Amino acid sequence: MAVFTRKRVYELAGRMSKTVVDDDIRNVVAESGVGEGYVMVFVAGCVAALAVTEAEPGIMTHDMDHLFESALGAPYGAGFSDGTPYRHHETWHDDNGASHMRALLLHHSFSIPVLDGKVLLGPWQNVLLVECDTGPRTRTLWYQVQGE
Repeated sequence: MAVFTRKRVYELAGRMSKTVVDDDIRNVVAESGVGEGYVMVFVAGCVAALAVTEAEPGIMTHDMDHLFESALGAPYGAGFSDGTPYRHHETWHDDNGASHMRALLLHHSFSIPVLDGKVLLGPWQNVLLVECDTGPRTRTLWYQVQGE
C-alpha cells in the first residue's frame, strides 16, 4: 500500500472565516497516483476545524455563524449567551473561549474514499477549512493519501 503525504498552508481572517479546499484535495490525490484507497485531511490547531457541507453563500456568510451565535449560544466575547463566562479566559487570559467551543463541535480530521483516482465527494459536498479563532491565522492542512 502506498502512502503519500502533502502539506498545504492557508491564511484565514478569523471569526469563522472559511475556505473551500476541494481542489487541493483532488490535486493531492492526482499527484499521489493512488487509484483506490482514501485521503485523510487533518488540520493542525485547536481552534481551526474542517466541515463538510455545501459551500453556498447562505452557509458561507451567515448560517454557520448564526448556528454558533444564537442556536448554540456560543458567541464571541466574554461568555455564553446565558451570561456564563468562558472559563478558558481565566486560564490563559485570552479571548478565544468561543473559538475552542466552535472547533470542538466541528472536525479536525476525516477521510474520504478514493476510487479510480477520484475523490468520492457527493455533488453538493464541499470541504471547508474554518478558522474559529478571533483573529487572522496561518493554518496547516495535512493531506495523506493511502491506497494502491
